[in-house]
Amino acid sequence: MENTACDPIRRAVHEALSVGLGFGILGFNRLQVQRREWEKMTGVVFPSPSEAAKAMSATLGALASLVAERGRR
Repeated sequence: MENTACDPIRRAVHEALSVGLGFGILGFNRLQVQRREWEKMTGVVFPSPSEAAKAMSATLGALASLVAERGRR
């Protein structure tokens, strides 16, 4: 009996999460389109997300080694 009472609430929460996720995906796609249009207009090319992640990892790794080196002194 308890399960049937929770069904409308569970369904509403599931639908709300689905709608929120859908809007997030649409927003991300819209930003990607705008980024590409801006790149075409200006000629400036941003790094791909994987390239940006690699650069950030390298930078953070270098920073971590500097902090570790300073800590040894």
